[in-house]
Amino acid sequence: MLPAVAIVGHSNSGKTTLMEHLIRELKKRGRRLAAVKHAHMGFDLDRPGKDSYRFGEAGCESIALLGARRSALMRTHEVGYAFDDLLNLAGSEADIVLIEGLSGGPYPKIEVHRDDLGLGLRCKPEDLLAVVTDRALDIGCKQFSLQEIGAIADLVERSVSEGEPRKRRTPVGDTI
Repeated sequence: MLPAVAIVGHSNSGKTTLMEHLIRELKKRGRRLAAVKHAHMGFDLDRPGKDSYRFGEAGCESIALLGARRSALMRTHEVGYAFDDLLNLAGSEADIVLIEGLSGGPYPKIEVHRDDLGLGLRCKPEDLLAVVTDRALDIGCKQFSLQEIGAIADLVERSVSEGEPRKRRTPVGDTI
C-alpha cells in the first residue's frame, strides 16, 4: 500500500487548512509529497474555449497537459475510477501521499473536528490515528490542536514509516 494518510472530516471542518500546514511542515523536513483530493461530488478543470476542453468535446477520453514544470492528466470514465490506481499514479514519486477526504477508504486517517459545526465525528475513534480538534473530546484516541503541526507531522511520518524509502523515477522520453 502507498505511504498515504487521509485527512477526513465534515465539510468546513478545516481539512484543507490542516493539509496546507502539514504539506509545509513535511516539505521543510525534506519529504516529497503528493496530495489527492477526493471530490465525491465531481469537478471540472477545463474551461470552455481552451484546447484541452476542445479535445474533450471532440471525443478524447484522456487528455494530458505537459508543461516545463507541471503536468496534468484528465480522464473521462463511465464508471467510478479505481481510487488506488489514481493514488499509485499521483504518488509514484512521493514519500508521503496526503488524501483529503475518503473517510471510508483503507488508509490511516486523521479526522479534523470543529466544535462549532455541532456534528460528531465522521469516523469511529478506533478507526483513527488521531483527531485534530478545537475542543477536547471524550474519546479513546490521540487528540491534537491545529497549532500542534509538528506533532501531527511526526504522527504522519511514523504511520508511513513501515514502507521502504521510495526511489525517484527517471523521466521517460524528452524533457521540456
